[in-house]
Amino acid sequence: MKWNARDATVFFNEKEYIDTVCIPLVPIAFEGDGKTAANESEFIDLVTRAIEKQFKGRILLLPPFIYFRSSEEELSRLFDYWENYIENGYFKHIIFITSNPFWQKVINGNYKVIWLPSIPLEHLDESTKLRVINNQAEQVIDHIIHHWQEVERRNNLQKK
Repeated sequence: MKWNARDATVFFNEKEYIDTVCIPLVPIAFEGDGKTAANESEFIDLVTRAIEKQFKGRILLLPPFIYFRSSEEELSRLFDYWENYIENGYFKHIIFITSNPFWQKVINGNYKVIWLPSIPLEHLDESTKLRVINNQAEQVIDHIIHHWQEVERRNNLQKK
């Protein structure tokens, strides 16, 4: 499910079945590595859309968390502020997907951060691009399923 009017209606009617939120983390830069940031944004957007299609009805795909490339301290403060809004108890699983390995240091706790090295897509023909995106999405899907299983296993051990 995507964060749009039609899917939001379904979400609010069926939210007890939607236990996972997926949040793409995408950078913006208007100087220096702006083209790299744009490529990362496109790559993460396409991969997360492919994931959402596979898990429609179980995952809510939020719009990207957009950030300017800045110091680790500033990004950490930004995440701390934003974290207050996602820690609401609606979701059992909160998954971030990014091409910036920095977020693996900042985001911890009960969250899953999936880091994917960005693949430049601009020179690929559409069929190759689709194949690359689907391949990456399959790998992320495996990570998500493993995460769900691991959390379930931990919960079962705690119950005993």
